[in-house]
Amino acid sequence: QEAMAGLGPAIPVTQVFSLKRADPNQMKTMLQPFLTASGANTIALPANRTLIVTDVASNLRRLQSIIDLLDAEQLSTSIRFLKVKHVDPQ
Repeated sequence: QEAMAGLGPAIPVTQVFSLKRADPNQMKTMLQPFLTASGANTIALPANRTLIVTDVASNLRRLQSIIDLLDAEQLSTSIRFLKVKHVDPQ
């Protein structure tokens, strides 16, 4: 994001993302609604776990934040039901 900070918002930029956990094809599908309507493009390379995105600089900065969130380690959650005996459940 630092390299794009000085670019004007409408400058087209292509960025290569090396994904750690996410599947590039799924990421491409999830990002589609966030791409600029005209001129934006994504290419998924599953064998390399790589996603190539072309969009305007202002939107690519936003997309990078989304990719970082989606590619982060997912925390597993569990639900436990506890039987309450002598306490009001509220």
